[in-house]
Amino acid sequence: MEKNIDEAQNWYTKAAEQGYDDAKEGLERLESASSDSSDKSTQEKQSSGKLSNEEIVERARKKSGAPLAELDGIDPNGTLNIHLYEDAGDHTATWDWYYINPDTLTEHNVVGEVIDLN
Repeated sequence: MEKNIDEAQNWYTKAAEQGYDDAKEGLERLESASSDSSDKSTQEKQSSGKLSNEEIVERARKKSGAPLAELDGIDPNGTLNIHLYEDAGDHTATWDWYYINPDTLTEHNVVGEVIDLN
């Protein structure tokens, strides 16, 4: 997972240097999340017995075969929106989007195919 964070951080840094405001915000969020993620995921797993969001994102990355994955957001109903992609140098190439219920570890991808991370 650290490799994915490092690669995403490199991408955000390059985009931020080119003046993309969204990338600057993304870099700040990524840096904040990466500094807290190991403590949070251990606490979440110990307290609830459920997988942490970070662990769900990693399962999604492995299932899809994508080189990179990130939690792009959480819907009001709790569904995780996971972006699966690769860094193609001058742009990000999206492989898929997974929408996962963190309680059941199932839902669908962007074209409606059933995804099961169990």
